[in-house]
Amino acid sequence: MYDVCVIGAGASGLCCAITAARRGLNVYVIEKNKKAGKKLYATGNGKCNLTNRYFSFAHNYHSTSSQYELFLKTLLGSKPDEELFHFFESIGLKVYQTTEGYVYPMSNQASAVVWSMLDEAQQLGVKFDFRTQVTNIHKNTDSFTIHTTNGQITASEVVLACGGRSYPSLGGSDYGYQLAKSVGHTITNVMPALCGVKVKEDISSLSGVRARANVNITLHEEVIAYEDGEVQFTNYGLSGIVIFNMTSIIGKNLSLSNDIQVVINLLPGITPDEIKNLYDISKNRFIHGTINSLLNDKLACYILHKIGINEKTKTSDVSFSKFKEIIHYAKHFTCSVDALCDYETAQVCSGGVCIDEIDAVSCESKICPGTYVVGEILDIDGACGGYNLTFAFISGIRAGEHIC
Repeated sequence: MYDVCVIGAGASGLCCAITAARRGLNVYVIEKNKKAGKKLYATGNGKCNLTNRYFSFAHNYHSTSSQYELFLKTLLGSKPDEELFHFFESIGLKVYQTTEGYVYPMSNQASAVVWSMLDEAQQLGVKFDFRTQVTNIHKNTDSFTIHTTNGQITASEVVLACGGRSYPSLGGSDYGYQLAKSVGHTITNVMPALCGVKVKEDISSLSGVRARANVNITLHEEVIAYEDGEVQFTNYGLSGIVIFNMTSIIGKNLSLSNDIQVVINLLPGITPDEIKNLYDISKNRFIHGTINSLLNDKLACYILHKIGINEKTKTSDVSFSKFKEIIHYAKHFTCSVDALCDYETAQVCSGGVCIDEIDAVSCESKICPGTYVVGEILDIDGACGGYNLTFAFISGIRAGEHIC
Protein backbone atom coordinates (compact mmCIF):
# COMPACT_ATOMS: atom_id res chain seq x y z
CA MET A 1 0.00 0.00 0.00
CA TYR A 2 1.21 3.50 -0.85
CA ASP A 3 1.04 6.52 1.44
CA VAL A 4 -0.47 8.63 -1.32
CA CYS A 5 -1.69 8.25 -4.88
CA VAL A 6 -1.49 11.42 -6.97
CA ILE A 7 -3.79 11.40 -9.99
CA GLY A 8 -2.21 13.65 -12.61
CA ALA A 9 1.42 14.52 -13.41
CA GLY A 10 0.99 18.17 -14.34
CA ALA A 11 2.22 21.25 -12.48
CA SER A 12 0.22 20.66 -9.29
CA GLY A 13 0.62 16.89 -9.27
CA LEU A 14 4.41 16.98 -9.69
CA CYS A 15 4.80 19.61 -6.95
CA CYS A 16 2.64 17.53 -4.63
CA ALA A 17 4.58 14.33 -5.37
CA ILE A 18 7.96 16.01 -4.79
CA THR A 19 6.88 17.69 -1.56
CA ALA A 20 5.30 14.54 -0.13
CA ALA A 21 8.27 12.35 -1.13
CA ARG A 22 10.67 14.79 0.54
CA ARG A 23 8.79 14.08 3.75
CA GLY A 24 9.55 10.40 3.35
CA LEU A 25 6.15 9.35 2.01
CA ASN A 26 5.77 6.54 -0.51
CA VAL A 27 4.20 8.24 -3.56
CA TYR A 28 2.50 6.73 -6.62
CA VAL A 29 1.54 8.98 -9.55
CA ILE A 30 -0.99 8.00 -12.22
CA GLU A 31 -1.01 9.95 -15.49
CA LYS A 32 -3.34 9.23 -18.42
CA ASN A 33 -0.95 10.83 -20.95
CA LYS A 34 2.21 9.14 -22.18
CA LYS A 35 4.43 11.65 -20.36
CA ALA A 36 4.38 14.13 -17.49
CA GLY A 37 3.57 17.83 -17.82
CA LYS A 38 2.04 17.72 -21.28
CA LYS A 39 0.19 21.03 -20.81
CA LEU A 40 3.26 22.58 -19.20
CA TYR A 41 5.20 22.08 -22.42
CA ALA A 42 2.74 24.40 -24.19
CA THR A 43 2.55 27.06 -21.47
CA GLY A 44 3.64 30.56 -22.42
CA ASN A 45 4.14 29.53 -26.06
CA GLY A 46 6.64 26.97 -24.87
CA LYS A 47 8.53 29.37 -22.57
CA CYS A 48 6.47 28.67 -19.42
CA ASN A 49 5.67 31.82 -17.39
CA LEU A 50 6.20 30.29 -13.94
CA THR A 51 5.08 33.11 -11.64
CA ASN A 52 5.06 36.87 -11.25
CA ARG A 53 7.46 38.84 -9.04
CA TYR A 54 4.97 41.71 -8.84
CA PHE A 55 2.35 39.30 -7.54
CA SER A 56 -0.98 40.90 -6.71
CA PHE A 57 -4.33 39.37 -5.76
CA ALA A 58 -6.32 42.39 -6.94
CA HIS A 59 -8.39 41.56 -10.05
CA ASN A 60 -6.10 38.66 -10.92
CA TYR A 61 -8.21 35.70 -9.82
CA HIS A 62 -11.83 34.67 -10.27
CA SER A 63 -14.17 32.12 -8.71
CA THR A 64 -17.86 31.58 -8.20
CA SER A 65 -17.22 31.38 -4.45
CA SER A 66 -17.68 34.61 -2.48
CA GLN A 67 -14.87 33.40 -0.17
CA TYR A 68 -12.23 32.98 -2.85
CA GLU A 69 -10.03 35.92 -1.77
CA LEU A 70 -9.72 34.55 1.76
CA PHE A 71 -9.12 31.07 0.34
CA LEU A 72 -6.32 32.35 -1.89
CA LYS A 73 -4.63 34.46 0.79
CA THR A 74 -4.67 31.51 3.17
CA LEU A 75 -3.41 29.07 0.56
CA LEU A 76 -0.82 31.18 -1.25
CA GLY A 77 0.52 33.22 1.66
CA SER A 78 1.93 36.73 1.32
CA LYS A 79 4.84 35.92 -1.03
CA PRO A 80 4.08 32.90 -3.23
CA ASP A 81 6.59 34.09 -5.84
CA GLU A 82 9.45 33.93 -3.32
CA GLU A 83 8.34 30.50 -2.15
CA LEU A 84 8.41 29.29 -5.74
CA PHE A 85 11.85 30.83 -6.33
CA HIS A 86 13.17 28.67 -3.49
CA PHE A 87 11.35 25.61 -4.80
CA PHE A 88 12.76 26.04 -8.32
CA GLU A 89 16.24 26.49 -6.89
CA SER A 90 15.83 23.29 -4.85
CA ILE A 91 15.16 21.23 -7.99
CA GLY A 92 18.03 22.80 -9.96
CA LEU A 93 15.87 24.95 -12.21
CA LYS A 94 17.47 28.29 -13.08
CA VAL A 95 15.03 31.13 -13.69
CA TYR A 96 15.04 34.84 -14.53
CA GLN A 97 12.54 37.67 -14.35
CA THR A 98 11.61 40.27 -16.96
CA THR A 99 11.22 43.98 -16.27
CA GLU A 100 7.45 43.33 -16.07
CA GLY A 101 8.06 40.80 -13.28
CA TYR A 102 7.32 37.66 -15.30
CA VAL A 103 9.46 34.66 -14.34
CA TYR A 104 10.70 32.15 -16.93
CA PRO A 105 13.19 29.26 -16.96
CA MET A 106 16.65 30.50 -17.94
CA SER A 107 16.55 28.34 -21.06
CA ASN A 108 13.21 29.82 -22.15
CA GLN A 109 11.98 26.26 -22.58
CA ALA A 110 9.10 24.70 -20.69
CA SER A 111 10.81 21.34 -21.08
CA ALA A 112 13.41 22.49 -18.53
CA VAL A 113 10.63 22.87 -15.96
CA VAL A 114 9.11 19.45 -16.62
CA TRP A 115 12.44 17.65 -16.68
CA SER A 116 13.68 19.30 -13.47
CA MET A 117 10.51 18.32 -11.63
CA LEU A 118 10.38 14.82 -13.07
CA ASP A 119 14.04 14.16 -12.32
CA GLU A 120 13.60 15.35 -8.73
CA ALA A 121 10.53 13.18 -8.23
CA GLN A 122 12.19 10.07 -9.63
CA GLN A 123 15.33 10.62 -7.53
CA LEU A 124 13.06 10.72 -4.48
CA GLY A 125 11.61 7.35 -5.42
CA VAL A 126 8.23 8.48 -6.73
CA LYS A 127 6.70 5.78 -8.93
CA PHE A 128 4.96 6.85 -12.16
CA ASP A 129 2.32 4.96 -14.11
CA PHE A 130 1.78 6.58 -17.54
CA ARG A 131 -0.91 5.88 -20.17
CA THR A 132 -3.19 4.85 -17.32
CA GLN A 133 -6.58 6.31 -16.44
CA VAL A 134 -8.38 6.08 -13.12
CA THR A 135 -11.85 4.62 -13.56
CA ASN A 136 -13.07 4.68 -9.97
CA ILE A 137 -12.01 5.64 -6.46
CA HIS A 138 -13.39 3.63 -3.56
CA LYS A 139 -13.01 4.87 -0.01
CA ASN A 140 -12.30 2.14 2.52
CA THR A 141 -12.28 2.55 6.29
CA ASP A 142 -8.70 3.85 6.44
CA SER A 143 -7.54 3.83 2.81
CA PHE A 144 -8.58 4.21 -0.82
CA THR A 145 -8.71 1.66 -3.60
CA ILE A 146 -7.93 3.32 -6.91
CA HIS A 147 -9.23 1.34 -9.89
CA THR A 148 -7.44 2.03 -13.19
CA THR A 149 -7.26 0.80 -16.76
CA ASN A 150 -4.05 -0.95 -15.65
CA GLY A 151 -5.33 -2.65 -12.52
CA GLN A 152 -5.77 -1.23 -9.03
CA ILE A 153 -3.67 0.10 -6.16
CA THR A 154 -4.33 0.97 -2.54
CA ALA A 155 -3.21 4.20 -0.89
CA SER A 156 -3.80 5.84 2.47
CA GLU A 157 -4.66 9.14 0.78
CA VAL A 158 -5.41 10.35 -2.72
CA VAL A 159 -4.76 13.63 -4.57
CA LEU A 160 -6.86 14.83 -7.50
CA ALA A 161 -4.48 16.83 -9.70
CA CYS A 162 -6.17 15.97 -12.97
CA GLY A 163 -6.35 19.41 -14.58
CA GLY A 164 -9.35 20.86 -16.40
CA ARG A 165 -10.97 20.75 -19.83
CA SER A 166 -8.64 23.23 -21.54
CA TYR A 167 -6.45 21.94 -24.39
CA PRO A 168 -8.19 18.58 -25.03
CA SER A 169 -5.50 17.79 -27.63
CA LEU A 170 -3.03 17.84 -24.73
CA GLY A 171 -5.19 15.67 -22.50
CA GLY A 172 -7.68 18.18 -21.11
CA SER A 173 -11.02 16.58 -20.23
CA ASP A 174 -13.77 16.40 -17.61
CA TYR A 175 -12.00 13.32 -16.17
CA GLY A 176 -11.05 15.04 -12.91
CA TYR A 177 -14.44 16.63 -12.40
CA GLN A 178 -16.10 13.22 -12.66
CA LEU A 179 -13.71 11.72 -10.10
CA ALA A 180 -14.37 14.66 -7.74
CA LYS A 181 -18.13 14.20 -8.16
CA SER A 182 -17.77 10.49 -7.41
CA VAL A 183 -16.43 11.29 -3.94
CA GLY A 184 -19.18 13.83 -3.26
CA HIS A 185 -17.92 17.17 -4.56
CA THR A 186 -19.95 19.90 -6.24
CA ILE A 187 -18.75 21.04 -9.67
CA THR A 188 -19.56 24.65 -10.53
CA ASN A 189 -20.19 25.71 -14.14
CA VAL A 190 -17.05 24.89 -16.16
CA MET A 191 -16.26 27.19 -19.10
CA PRO A 192 -13.25 28.15 -21.23
CA ALA A 193 -11.13 31.04 -19.91
CA LEU A 194 -8.10 32.99 -21.12
CA CYS A 195 -9.37 32.64 -24.67
CA GLY A 196 -10.73 34.70 -27.56
CA VAL A 197 -14.26 36.07 -27.77
CA LYS A 198 -16.58 35.54 -30.73
CA VAL A 199 -18.73 38.56 -31.58
CA LYS A 200 -22.02 38.93 -33.45
CA GLU A 201 -20.77 41.65 -35.79
CA ASP A 202 -18.74 40.86 -38.89
CA ILE A 203 -15.37 42.44 -38.16
CA SER A 204 -13.38 39.97 -40.28
CA SER A 205 -12.03 42.88 -42.36
CA LEU A 206 -10.08 43.93 -39.25
CA SER A 207 -8.40 40.54 -38.82
CA GLY A 208 -4.75 40.97 -37.86
CA VAL A 209 -5.11 44.49 -36.48
CA ARG A 210 -3.63 45.17 -33.04
CA ALA A 211 -4.49 48.30 -31.08
CA ARG A 212 -3.73 49.72 -27.65
CA ALA A 213 -7.02 50.46 -25.95
CA ASN A 214 -9.13 50.74 -22.82
CA VAL A 215 -11.73 47.97 -22.78
CA ASN A 216 -14.99 47.72 -20.82
CA ILE A 217 -17.23 44.67 -20.64
CA THR A 218 -20.84 45.71 -20.08
CA LEU A 219 -23.92 43.76 -19.03
CA HIS A 220 -27.13 45.65 -19.80
CA GLU A 221 -24.87 48.72 -20.31
CA GLU A 222 -23.38 48.42 -16.81
CA VAL A 223 -19.60 47.91 -16.64
CA ILE A 224 -18.70 44.51 -15.13
CA ALA A 225 -15.01 44.33 -16.11
CA TYR A 226 -12.28 46.70 -17.25
CA GLU A 227 -8.76 46.27 -18.65
CA ASP A 228 -6.11 48.32 -20.45
CA GLY A 229 -3.90 46.71 -23.05
CA GLU A 230 -3.53 45.52 -26.60
CA VAL A 231 -6.63 44.23 -28.37
CA GLN A 232 -6.22 41.86 -31.31
CA PHE A 233 -8.93 41.74 -33.97
CA THR A 234 -9.52 38.35 -35.60
CA ASN A 235 -11.78 36.86 -38.24
CA TYR A 236 -14.13 35.62 -35.49
CA GLY A 237 -13.92 38.54 -33.07
CA LEU A 238 -11.48 39.70 -30.40
CA SER A 239 -8.36 38.30 -28.80
CA GLY A 240 -5.22 39.40 -26.91
CA ILE A 241 -4.28 39.39 -23.23
CA VAL A 242 -6.59 42.32 -22.45
CA ILE A 243 -9.53 40.21 -23.71
CA PHE A 244 -8.27 36.94 -22.21
CA ASN A 245 -8.16 38.43 -18.73
CA MET A 246 -11.88 39.23 -18.83
CA THR A 247 -13.19 35.98 -20.33
CA SER A 248 -13.84 34.40 -16.94
CA ILE A 249 -16.24 37.23 -16.08
CA ILE A 250 -17.75 37.14 -19.57
CA GLY A 251 -18.33 33.39 -19.34
CA LYS A 252 -20.04 33.55 -15.97
CA ASN A 253 -22.41 36.26 -17.22
CA LEU A 254 -23.12 34.63 -20.59
CA SER A 255 -25.16 32.02 -18.75
CA LEU A 256 -27.32 34.84 -17.38
CA SER A 257 -27.73 37.12 -20.39
CA ASN A 258 -26.93 37.52 -24.07
CA ASP A 259 -26.69 41.29 -23.66
CA ILE A 260 -22.94 41.45 -23.06
CA GLN A 261 -20.87 43.95 -25.00
CA VAL A 262 -17.20 44.76 -25.41
CA VAL A 263 -16.75 48.53 -25.54
CA ILE A 264 -13.30 49.50 -26.82
CA ASN A 265 -11.81 52.97 -26.46
CA LEU A 266 -9.29 53.03 -29.30
CA LEU A 267 -8.25 56.62 -28.52
CA PRO A 268 -7.95 56.68 -24.73
CA GLY A 269 -5.52 59.59 -24.46
CA ILE A 270 -6.81 62.04 -27.03
CA THR A 271 -8.15 65.40 -25.82
CA PRO A 272 -10.85 67.71 -27.33
CA ASP A 273 -8.16 70.27 -28.17
CA GLU A 274 -6.12 67.64 -30.03
CA ILE A 275 -9.20 66.58 -31.97
CA LYS A 276 -9.95 70.16 -33.03
CA ASN A 277 -6.32 70.82 -33.95
CA LEU A 278 -6.13 67.65 -36.08
CA TYR A 279 -9.30 68.65 -37.90
CA ASP A 280 -8.04 72.17 -38.57
CA ILE A 281 -4.62 71.20 -39.92
CA SER A 282 -5.89 68.26 -42.02
CA LYS A 283 -8.57 69.93 -44.11
CA ASN A 284 -6.70 69.41 -47.37
CA ARG A 285 -6.21 65.70 -46.71
CA PHE A 286 -8.54 62.84 -47.52
CA ILE A 287 -10.51 61.88 -44.41
CA HIS A 288 -9.04 58.35 -44.52
CA GLY A 289 -5.53 59.77 -44.19
CA THR A 290 -6.58 62.05 -41.37
CA ILE A 291 -8.11 59.21 -39.35
CA ASN A 292 -5.19 56.94 -40.25
CA SER A 293 -2.97 59.37 -38.34
CA LEU A 294 -4.85 58.14 -35.24
CA LEU A 295 -5.82 54.56 -36.08
CA ASN A 296 -4.73 51.57 -38.12
CA ASP A 297 -5.90 52.09 -41.71
CA LYS A 298 -8.21 49.05 -41.56
CA LEU A 299 -9.89 50.52 -38.50
CA ALA A 300 -10.12 53.91 -40.19
CA CYS A 301 -11.84 52.38 -43.26
CA TYR A 302 -14.17 50.27 -41.12
CA ILE A 303 -15.34 53.23 -39.01
CA LEU A 304 -15.78 55.54 -42.02
CA HIS A 305 -17.84 52.87 -43.75
CA LYS A 306 -20.03 52.40 -40.67
CA ILE A 307 -20.69 56.13 -40.43
CA GLY A 308 -21.29 56.40 -44.16
CA ILE A 309 -18.36 58.58 -45.21
CA ASN A 310 -16.39 57.84 -48.38
CA GLU A 311 -12.71 57.49 -47.50
CA LYS A 312 -11.73 59.70 -50.46
CA THR A 313 -13.78 62.61 -49.08
CA LYS A 314 -11.70 65.68 -48.26
CA THR A 315 -11.58 66.41 -44.54
CA SER A 316 -12.74 69.96 -45.34
CA ASP A 317 -15.96 68.47 -46.75
CA VAL A 318 -16.69 66.72 -43.45
CA SER A 319 -18.32 68.96 -40.84
CA PHE A 320 -16.60 69.21 -37.48
CA SER A 321 -19.65 67.65 -35.81
CA LYS A 322 -19.34 64.68 -38.20
CA PHE A 323 -15.62 64.51 -37.49
CA LYS A 324 -16.40 64.30 -33.78
CA GLU A 325 -18.84 61.48 -34.57
CA ILE A 326 -15.95 59.52 -36.12
CA ILE A 327 -13.86 60.09 -33.01
CA HIS A 328 -16.78 59.10 -30.77
CA TYR A 329 -17.17 55.84 -32.70
CA ALA A 330 -13.46 55.12 -32.23
CA LYS A 331 -13.72 55.81 -28.50
CA HIS A 332 -16.83 53.60 -28.16
CA PHE A 333 -16.09 50.79 -30.63
CA THR A 334 -18.72 48.27 -29.54
CA CYS A 335 -19.09 44.55 -30.25
CA SER A 336 -21.78 42.21 -28.93
CA VAL A 337 -20.47 38.96 -27.42
CA ASP A 338 -21.74 35.85 -29.15
CA ALA A 339 -19.68 33.16 -27.39
CA LEU A 340 -16.29 32.27 -25.97
CA CYS A 341 -13.86 30.35 -28.13
CA ASP A 342 -13.65 26.61 -27.46
CA TYR A 343 -11.60 24.65 -24.95
CA GLU A 344 -8.88 23.89 -27.50
CA THR A 345 -7.85 27.55 -27.55
CA ALA A 346 -8.50 28.22 -23.85
CA GLN A 347 -5.41 28.38 -21.67
CA VAL A 348 -7.40 27.42 -18.55
CA CYS A 349 -10.97 26.80 -17.40
CA SER A 350 -13.19 28.75 -15.07
CA GLY A 351 -15.39 26.81 -12.68
CA GLY A 352 -14.61 23.40 -11.23
CA VAL A 353 -14.58 21.81 -7.78
CA CYS A 354 -16.26 24.20 -5.35
CA ILE A 355 -13.54 25.69 -3.13
CA ASP A 356 -15.99 26.06 -0.22
CA GLU A 357 -15.64 22.28 0.08
CA ILE A 358 -11.81 22.43 0.29
CA ASP A 359 -9.61 23.33 3.27
CA ALA A 360 -7.54 26.38 2.28
CA VAL A 361 -4.55 25.39 4.43
CA SER A 362 -4.07 21.85 3.17
CA CYS A 363 -6.28 21.49 0.06
CA GLU A 364 -7.90 18.51 1.78
CA SER A 365 -11.53 17.77 0.98
CA LYS A 366 -14.09 18.66 3.64
CA ILE A 367 -16.45 16.21 1.94
CA CYS A 368 -14.20 13.17 1.72
CA PRO A 369 -11.31 13.35 4.25
CA GLY A 370 -8.09 11.87 2.94
CA THR A 371 -8.78 13.29 -0.52
CA TYR A 372 -6.88 16.39 -1.65
CA VAL A 373 -7.85 18.55 -4.64
CA VAL A 374 -5.29 20.82 -6.35
CA GLY A 375 -4.63 22.85 -9.48
CA GLU A 376 -6.89 23.74 -12.40
CA ILE A 377 -9.61 21.30 -11.35
CA LEU A 378 -10.54 23.74 -8.57
CA ASP A 379 -12.92 26.67 -9.14
CA ILE A 380 -10.12 29.25 -9.32
CA ASP A 381 -8.78 30.82 -12.50
CA GLY A 382 -6.23 33.58 -12.83
CA ALA A 383 -5.12 36.29 -15.22
CA CYS A 384 -2.25 35.95 -17.69
CA GLY A 385 1.18 36.56 -16.20
CA GLY A 386 2.00 33.43 -14.20
CA TYR A 387 -1.04 33.49 -11.93
CA ASN A 388 -2.51 30.14 -12.93
CA LEU A 389 0.79 28.27 -12.66
CA THR A 390 1.47 29.95 -9.31
CA PHE A 391 -1.84 28.60 -8.03
CA ALA A 392 -1.17 25.14 -9.46
CA PHE A 393 2.36 24.90 -8.03
CA ILE A 394 1.47 26.22 -4.57
CA SER A 395 -1.73 24.18 -4.18
CA GLY A 396 0.27 21.05 -5.03
CA ILE A 397 2.95 21.97 -2.52
CA ARG A 398 0.34 22.61 0.21
CA ALA A 399 -1.23 19.19 -0.29
CA GLY A 400 2.20 17.57 -0.24
CA GLU A 401 3.02 19.35 3.03
CA HIS A 402 -0.13 18.16 4.81
CA ILE A 403 -0.66 14.60 3.60
CA CYS A 404 -0.34 12.41 6.70
